[in-house]
Amino acid sequence: MPPAVRRPEPLPGRGDGPGGGRTEASAKRFLAGLGFPVTREHLAATAAAAATLAMGIGFPVVLKVQAAGLEHKTEAGAVRLGLRSAAEVRVAFAEVVASVKAHRPDLALDGVLVQEDGEWTIQGDPTEAAFLVAEAKIAGLTEEREARFERVGEIPF
Repeated sequence: MPPAVRRPEPLPGRGDGPGGGRTEASAKRFLAGLGFPVTREHLAATAAAAATLAMGIGFPVVLKVQAAGLEHKTEAGAVRLGLRSAAEVRVAFAEVVASVKAHRPDLALDGVLVQEDGEWTIQGDPTEAAFLVAEAKIAGLTEEREARFERVGEIPF
């Protein structure tokens, strides 16, 4: 007999952020409810809390500011990768929060996601996975690529 299927945590109608939008954390809770593997992560409101959470997760970690409406975290300076100590986490927390407030002073921040820094896992068509990896190696992350290269038009397929 197949194992029981768990119902996922519902995504709230307007999103769970203060502005009604979705955040990475809410999307991952939904995916985890469907049985997809997600990174270990916790939301921190202070630099001290982020450092404590990072020690519990284990280094290295990633910090990502969470705010509904913050679509391009890289452009806003809202991400720090490969943090290897509590001291680095405390400094990076202050930096990402200040950067987002300068970039988008209108946003209400939910906090900073402290996340394990792991490898990508892609489930599905291996050809698609190969294209994603090639894109990352050739042109960098999507936000970084779009910042470097002007989009002049699209041809739908």
